[in-house]
Amino acid sequence: MAQWVPNVRETIVLRRDASSATIEQHGVARYGAVSLPYATERRMELDKPVAIRSAQVRGSLRRVESLMTLESEGSGTRLTYHLEIVPSAVASVAMSAGHLEREIPEQFNAIIAEMVRRAR
Repeated sequence: MAQWVPNVRETIVLRRDASSATIEQHGVARYGAVSLPYATERRMELDKPVAIRSAQVRGSLRRVESLMTLESEGSGTRLTYHLEIVPSAVASVAMSAGHLEREIPEQFNAIIAEMVRRAR
């Protein structure tokens, strides 16, 4: 992910099996003129082919949990993403709904671009 998601600098797979993975990521989150380094360890539960659940085990934020569901729609796939974040005291100063509304689409656009690149 460090090669194609803008704020990720390093991803390490700590554990992996058929239905789960635990990853560690390091990067820099930018909030306007403020840049905050972050580290996170997340457990990913893979409910193939319909969902991916992620929960922060430890990291720079108080809590991060997400659920991505995939469902067939016409000739494509609908991806629904739900994210819950409880920021740390430091992150709460800079993190806003407006920031997340810009940051998350930027990350998903990078992920989609990589998926398209791999499909070719």
